[in-house]
Amino acid sequence: MRELTDLEKKLRRTDREEQLKPCPFCGEKPLYFSSDFILEIECPTCDYVRNFPPFLGQKKTDVLVGTDGYDLYYNASAEEDAVNAWNQRIA
Repeated sequence: MRELTDLEKKLRRTDREEQLKPCPFCGEKPLYFSSDFILEIECPTCDYVRNFPPFLGQKKTDVLVGTDGYDLYYNASAEEDAVNAWNQRIA
């Protein structure tokens, strides 16, 4: 397994990793990273990476959080959606 960068260490969510099924390609335990603009599940063994829609984005929801030139919306179910999609292998 490769060494995590300082940023990856800050963004890693081990509590969510417990909810993930193994990597579909090699069967190893994946890592989960999240912040306002990043939501990613990665296998450190085979380097498979899958990105998901983050907490903040331009997809309209009920919660508008910013309008600095463009609208930003908050997606409260982003983490749950990512875990479900990973576990169900939904593209």
